Amino acid sequence: MNIAAFRTLALGLHKRLAVYAHPSTCVGYRSVQNFTGRFVSLIILAVLLVPVFVLQFSISGYPIIAAVMFVCGAAMISTLWIYRRSGRCDVARTLFISLLFLFLTWQVLYFDTVFAPGLMWYVTIPIISVILGGYYYGFIWLCLVLAASLSAYLIIRRDAIGGYDIHSFEFLYIVSLLVLEMSVFIFISMIESARAASHRRLENVNEIMKIRAGTDELTNLYNRRAFNELLLERSLRLSADDRIAAMIFDVDGFKAVNDTFGHDVGDKLLQKVARQLQALSNSHGGILARLGGDEFAVFIWGERVDVKADLIATGALAIVHETIEVEGRHVDIGISVGVALGDASVEAMELLHRADVAMYEAKRSGRSRICVYDTGLASNRQLRTELAEELRLAVEEARISVVYQPIVDAKTRNLTGVEALCRWTRENGHSVPPDEFIPIAEEYGLINDLGLHVIRTAARTAVNWPNLKLSVNLSPVQFRCSTLVEDILCVLGEEGFPPGRLELEVTEGWLIDNEDRAQPLITALRTVGIMIALDDFGTGYSSIGYLRKYQFGRLKIDKSLVTDLIEDPKAQSIVQAAVLLAKGLSLDVTAEGVEKEEQARILQLIGCSNLQGYYFGRPQSAFDIDVLLRGAKPAGPALKDGR
Repeated sequence: MNIAAFRTLALGLHKRLAVYAHPSTCVGYRSVQNFTGRFVSLIILAVLLVPVFVLQFSISGYPIIAAVMFVCGAAMISTLWIYRRSGRCDVARTLFISLLFLFLTWQVLYFDTVFAPGLMWYVTIPIISVILGGYYYGFIWLCLVLAASLSAYLIIRRDAIGGYDIHSFEFLYIVSLLVLEMSVFIFISMIESARAASHRRLENVNEIMKIRAGTDELTNLYNRRAFNELLLERSLRLSADDRIAAMIFDVDGFKAVNDTFGHDVGDKLLQKVARQLQALSNSHGGILARLGGDEFAVFIWGERVDVKADLIATGALAIVHETIEVEGRHVDIGISVGVALGDASVEAMELLHRADVAMYEAKRSGRSRICVYDTGLASNRQLRTELAEELRLAVEEARISVVYQPIVDAKTRNLTGVEALCRWTRENGHSVPPDEFIPIAEEYGLINDLGLHVIRTAARTAVNWPNLKLSVNLSPVQFRCSTLVEDILCVLGEEGFPPGRLELEVTEGWLIDNEDRAQPLITALRTVGIMIALDDFGTGYSSIGYLRKYQFGRLKIDKSLVTDLIEDPKAQSIVQAAVLLAKGLSLDVTAEGVEKEEQARILQLIGCSNLQGYYFGRPQSAFDIDVLLRGAKPAGPALKDGR
């Protein structure tokens, strides 16, 4: 057997014995693991050497010594079992060394002379005692060994000669042996001391690395991994009656801050929010962590956790109630809070998942609010997840249909354009309204593919309607895509649709909140000839400077103003002012939501250039638009049934 194979065998045996010997009551303690490894090494050494010495004494004619050594050796090896059962390293090491000491003392006194090798074996005891118990423990055994060595000399010398001579060779020999024992002890103690110091330094480094590994570098809070470990550890210590709560906070508008002011300001903002959340968490005995990005979590337990959770949640909303100043810049953000309450029977990770579900519901229902988890939310979330997966497949398989709503000239009532709208019918035959599946597409990252599918389908159809403008809604989430302009141009190029006939509708609310990001994208779209229309005008906070900045091609007056046009003179004044403003900026105006002839006449007199609504046609198929174009008649009440 070569050296490498023997080393592999020895290491394997050591590992198996170390796993066997390690007491189950001491799992996780590094000092115990260290002792176990050393103790097992000595046991292996005893297993190898004891049979050799037993055989040697038997062959040499000392059967009594062989028998005593066998008994003592077996007892020494059995201390491994004692250690495993009791977990008491002090008991195990004392038994191991005591048995060796007793055997050596018996052998020296009854079978050896002063010069026999047996007395030399005393040197091993200080070595073993330092290895197993440190130099303080080893010093005790050194004193015992020194006393035993000197006593053995005195007893043997008295019995053999009956006197003592300090100039004799025997005396010098025993003095040398005592000096050797002390020297070996000092040497081993120095090595052990150096090893212990190195081990402590390594432990400190490991502790520091462990702290760093569990700490978020930006905020110095726990990170996700450390937080999960703390949750599991805390859960094991909870009693059955303990109440617990998990909370998740998501900073609304953080991405816009990063995009507008840069990541340095975003980092400072997160640090500021983290400090205030930490103060809230500490005041109620909670554990706070940054899970990643702009998401934080708090775990609390004990009495009145519902009250504590409410105080922390309302305090978090108060943090962003006023505009926050960071690096001399004023930023407006919100915080969506999800809260989940439970008891010790609920696993901590499950509770955290529930809080996450509640947080997403808070964001979905308006943001900057608190949502408490209930079973209804879970089922709703599950349904949304299922719908998202089915929607993804529908987009991939091009099963999202597109319908077209007519847009007419206000004076001639001739068809001038169509607005493409998507419709989705599930495989079970149930139709899902756009106001349900579009938010799902935005939330689950499907909106880019869905939007491009609508543009592709509509462009492929509308390329056969050369005299019509094609209008398509653009989701605010699509503006986050860095390749938006390139993707749209690619689709139009593949379908052979001129960019100049495409009109993209955007809502003013998102543009107001994301001016710096929206400006270059809108400019890029206008540069390639695509017209940008401001949708739902009159529901936001537009200003003249803001309208001039983006240089829209069209304003679309929201149907909420058109609905009250007949009965409410104020509505007429607002629409008239909007039209005058648009004409002053050289913008076309389309009024949405026209359902009556009287509304159409008023809007025409006010100066709207185009009209859209159920009065001129509901969203309909491409075939119906073809029929309408072939008829070449002004659009009117005949289309009201949406045929």
